Amino acid sequence: MLPLIIGIFVTAISSQVTSSGLTETVLPEPAFYKGLSETAAKHHIDLYVFSPGELAGEQLYGYRYKNGVWNRQKVPLPDIVFDRCYYTSAAMRMKCLAALKQLRSRKPFRQLSSPLPSKWDVHHLLNAYPDAASILPPTVKFRSAEQLLSSFARCKDGLFLKPASGMQGKGALLIQRSGEKQQISVDGRTRSNRPFSLLFNDTAQWKRWLSGFIGKTPYIVQPYLHLAVPDGRPFDIRVLMQKDEHGRWSVTGMAARIGKSGSITSNLHGGGTAEDASKLLRDSFGEKIGSQLSAQMTNMSEYIAHRLENRYGRFAELGFDYGIADGGKLWLLEVNSKPGRTAFGLLNDELAAAQSIERPLLYARLLNSRRSPSLPTKLFADGRRLMTRSTLPNVKRPSAR
Repeated sequence: MLPLIIGIFVTAISSQVTSSGLTETVLPEPAFYKGLSETAAKHHIDLYVFSPGELAGEQLYGYRYKNGVWNRQKVPLPDIVFDRCYYTSAAMRMKCLAALKQLRSRKPFRQLSSPLPSKWDVHHLLNAYPDAASILPPTVKFRSAEQLLSSFARCKDGLFLKPASGMQGKGALLIQRSGEKQQISVDGRTRSNRPFSLLFNDTAQWKRWLSGFIGKTPYIVQPYLHLAVPDGRPFDIRVLMQKDEHGRWSVTGMAARIGKSGSITSNLHGGGTAEDASKLLRDSFGEKIGSQLSAQMTNMSEYIAHRLENRYGRFAELGFDYGIADGGKLWLLEVNSKPGRTAFGLLNDELAAAQSIERPLLYARLLNSRRSPSLPTKLFADGRRLMTRSTLPNVKRPSAR
C-alpha cells in the first residue's frame, strides 16, 4: 500500500548563510514543520513542505526533514495539501491560489482545511445565531475618521481597530479621546508588529495620520474591552479545536496568553507569554466561575465550529480567541483557520503539544481513506454557496466529517 503523501503549502521558502558559512533553509514555522515531519514518519506518512516557487514545469520540489536538516528534492504530487500560507498582500494571495490551481490540474488533491474569509464576514455570519451573537463584541466596518469621532461619546473607553484580514495583532490600534483639550491618543502595533504610541492635539493632524496608516486596508471597529489580569496586562484564552482520527471535533488544549504591560494585544508574536488557562481563570474569577467559563468556551467553540463548517466547508482545526471582562463576561474576539500552537510548548503541556501536531495528520489519513467526503472544502471562501445548517445550539453531535 502506498503511503499517504501530505504537502504543507507555505507562501515562501528562503535560505540564509550562517555565521559558519553554511547555507540553511528558512521556513516560516520551522518548529511546527519539524514536529509534523517527525510525527508523520512514525505513522508512515510522506510529508514535505513546498511553496509556489517549488513548482517547476511538470515537476514539484519539496523540503523533507531528515537527520536535523531540510533537504530540497523532487517529490511526488500530494494526496492532501495542508495550507499554511499567511498572506501579506493581495498579490501573494493570488500567487498561492494560482499555484494550487496549477497543482490541482496535474493531480486532484484534497485540502485538509478550508480558509476563513475576513473577520467581518465571520462576524456577520455568527451574528445570525443568537447564542453566538451573545458573545460577539459590537462590530462595524471602518469607514472614516469622522465615524470614529462620532463614536467616542458611546464608547468612552475608546475604540479598537484591527485589519479585517490581519493576524498576530499586526496593525491593531487602540484610539482614545481624553482630557479637557480633547486630545486623541493612539496605541498600536505596526505592520511588522512593533508597538508604538502617539498623542495628537490637533484633530486634523490625527485624521491625516489615520488615513495614511490604514490606507486601503479593510478594518473593523469595536468598543475597547478591558480584558486584563489584575496587574493590568492584557490577556485572552486560546482554545484549539481539532478533528480527531474519527473526524469529530475535540478540544486539544486551552492556554492563557498574556501581553506585556502597556501592550494592547496579548499575542505571543507581540512579546506575550503563556500561562495555564484553568489556573488563571480560577485565580481571577474563583473556582466556580472559572470552571463555568472553561465549560462555556468548550461548548461555544464546538457549536461555532459546526456553524462555520456548514457555511465555509470542511476544517481540520480552528483556533478560538476569547476575552473575559470583569465579572466573567465572555467575549469571542476572533476565530483562526490557521492557528498557531506555540503556547502549549511554552506551557510544557506535552500532551496538548503532541496532539496539536498529530491530530491533523490522523485526520488527513481519515480523509484520504474516504472516496467521497461528506463535506468538501472551498478553495475560495467567499460564502456564495450556502449549505443547510441548524440554528439550534443544543443539537445532537453531528456525524464525523
